[in-house]
Amino acid sequence: MNIIFYIIIILVFFTTFILIHSYTKNEIISIFTTILCSFIIFSIIINPANCINNAINGAKLFAYKVFPTMFPFTMLLNIIIAYDGIYIYSKVFGKLLCKPLRLPSKCSIVLIISFLCGYPMGSQYCCELLEKKDIDFNIASRLINIATNCSPLFLVGTIGESMLGSSHYGYILLISSYISCFIMGLLIPGNTAFKEAKTIDKHVFKKQNIGNVLKNSVENSITSSLLVLGFITIFSVLLGIIKNTAVFSAVNQNTILGSLLLGSIEMTNGCNLVSTSSLNIELKLMLFSFFTSFGGLCVIAQTYAYTNQYNFPLFKYIYRKIFQGILASFTTLILFKISNYGIFTINQSTHVPFTSSNILIPLLVLIAVFPFIVYKSIKFIESF
Repeated sequence: MNIIFYIIIILVFFTTFILIHSYTKNEIISIFTTILCSFIIFSIIINPANCINNAINGAKLFAYKVFPTMFPFTMLLNIIIAYDGIYIYSKVFGKLLCKPLRLPSKCSIVLIISFLCGYPMGSQYCCELLEKKDIDFNIASRLINIATNCSPLFLVGTIGESMLGSSHYGYILLISSYISCFIMGLLIPGNTAFKEAKTIDKHVFKKQNIGNVLKNSVENSITSSLLVLGFITIFSVLLGIIKNTAVFSAVNQNTILGSLLLGSIEMTNGCNLVSTSSLNIELKLMLFSFFTSFGGLCVIAQTYAYTNQYNFPLFKYIYRKIFQGILASFTTLILFKISNYGIFTINQSTHVPFTSSNILIPLLVLIAVFPFIVYKSIKFIESF
């Protein structure tokens, strides 16, 4: 099987090399995609049992560890959106979020949607603002890197509860994700000379029929769930093909390298592989944080589907996401150490049993106050 695999790889590269000299860029992409998909089909035909098993494993991964948390969460979010809850959130928290990040207030809706819904909703709504000319290209290029994060339901529900058996770890990953997004907003160069609109149109709350809202929310949640199921299943098959190669067998001698390879392609399968490994909890959390902040090639492809028509620099987005993943990993390690120290102190001094709510409330307060503190600190430094 490995000999056949290498022969096919050589033929693919040889054929591609011959063709690229006489075709345009778009034609080369089409040819390469066709050859690659043909290779995948050929691999499935050679070993159909492997394809079936990996597809079933992907479906099981979705059914047991993703869907139970994703469906109710997305349904409730759709209800919030239907009743203009995003506008209410942005009205309350908009200036607090946007001013420290040097973004106009209109970007608050994108930030809120991204923080609540995760990939790739932030990029979708960012492109909508750009399409309406509410923001310019420079602001949009910053926003696309700030407002692309993993959803709370995946971090707390899928990883925390389903994979690690404790929402406490999920909250650490969630807070780390938000902090890394905020730090990226501070680090990415931006122009603070944008003009805020002096007159703001009064928002009109439309009358909603609760029956239609529930119906549409269920339909949208099912559609979103099926899309995620499709991505997880097809990437499970692709990762299964990769796992059967000699190259991956050599790389997988080191569990961390093998996990990084698979998780960088599709984060759900990568996270599941890490959760079942023998790595200690610190390394697991750091890898989880990297996968979910980077997003993987699967998420990048979904984001690029929205941003491609506006000519956003793809490679700049990718290396910034890699940097954010590394940043989030070390932030997660620090938060884990702090939370463990707090647990040890509480248990030694007062013998109060630890629950996730003991750390959740103080950390949520910290998240709410942190942007204000940083904003005031920046203003203080600029005054010199």
